[in-house]
Amino acid sequence: MKKTLSVLLLLLSLLSFSQNQEIGQNFVEILLKEKNFEKALTFLDPSIKNQITIDLLSKTSTQLDAQLGAYQNIISVANKGAILSYFTQFKNMALDFDISFKEDKIVGFFLKQHQEVNANDYKIKSGTIDLKGTLLEAEKSSILVVFIHGSGSNDRDETIGPNKPFKDMAEAFQKEGIASYRFDKRTKSNPETFSDESTVEDEVVVDAVAIVNHFRSSEKFKNYKIIVLGHSLGAFMMPKIANSVSLDKAVMMAGNARGLQDVIIDQYVYLNSLNPTKEGENEIATIKKEVSFLTSNKFNTTLSSDELPLGLSSKYWQSLLNYKPLVEVKKVAIPLLILNGERDYQVTMKEFNLWKRTLAKTKAQFISYPKLNHLFIAGEGTPSPEEYTVKGEVDKKVIQDIIAFCKQ
Repeated sequence: MKKTLSVLLLLLSLLSFSQNQEIGQNFVEILLKEKNFEKALTFLDPSIKNQITIDLLSKTSTQLDAQLGAYQNIISVANKGAILSYFTQFKNMALDFDISFKEDKIVGFFLKQHQEVNANDYKIKSGTIDLKGTLLEAEKSSILVVFIHGSGSNDRDETIGPNKPFKDMAEAFQKEGIASYRFDKRTKSNPETFSDESTVEDEVVVDAVAIVNHFRSSEKFKNYKIIVLGHSLGAFMMPKIANSVSLDKAVMMAGNARGLQDVIIDQYVYLNSLNPTKEGENEIATIKKEVSFLTSNKFNTTLSSDELPLGLSSKYWQSLLNYKPLVEVKKVAIPLLILNGERDYQVTMKEFNLWKRTLAKTKAQFISYPKLNHLFIAGEGTPSPEEYTVKGEVDKKVIQDIIAFCKQ
């Protein structure tokens, strides 16, 4: 594909520039969706028609389908000086379709990896490391959302299979005038800083606090409303984060209210129920035994991780056992928005209802979504891990609800 696309790099010197968004959009649709290559040629300026043939357009379209999946739609359009850039979604990934014009005719077009508009690589010091992330600014914005990941070595987009929930939300927020910062988690970018001596606070809270304090002390962002959005483990630890640093609001997406030791048993039982096996039953018995030992008076911080659930260190487990989210959340004074997918088998409605019951007499807001899973992506039927291998996007209603909460 790279060789074919390079042939299409015809961004010539422009005599004039037309910002006719409709012409470009029609060209993309006719070329990639309708596959009417003869009609697509009529959009081109005579100066390049001898370089672009019907056969070349056909081969390019075929290669794109084979490598990226079928063309889906145009997500957004950005003006990049002399170029109109169409953020174009294919089945398996997105690309920027850059088009340049001479008056009302196309004189060049080029497909490349998507680049976010007004996105800056941005480093924030936390302890001994630089947290590397993406600062996505928005015009006339006075709100900044900071994303906090779930468990594991997540990148800044919280990539899971072909899905990028943080990226989905950040780009949608930008269109509504909300800036955001998302970063590569230290367990991904600097795994050497995370050891058997590390705690859940070291994994989540320390960096969240450093990021918020950075923006609070920034001349540019000091007057912004700062909102922290946590997903899964990030939501579980949100009460601790909110009580450790000055925030304006917080969003908790699919956060467990009980300890991890309780939640993982439910997860093991559910997963085995999808395809019951003797091996699955043995795994359930093992995890129950490990959790029982973990919560007994025999547990201490000198134990090897081999003896403990999920292979996590004893220091890490001790920090989890010491943390009481339903107690901590009662101390939170800022507005909270708590969200859950009703098809989420990892963090079920049992957790959502515990938050709701605990905060019943507060102004915390609660919304659940019948068709959404742990990534807040819609699905049908019995929820399973296979869903995460299918490309989807964070549900628009979820994004709209978060935006409304941020702007209240």
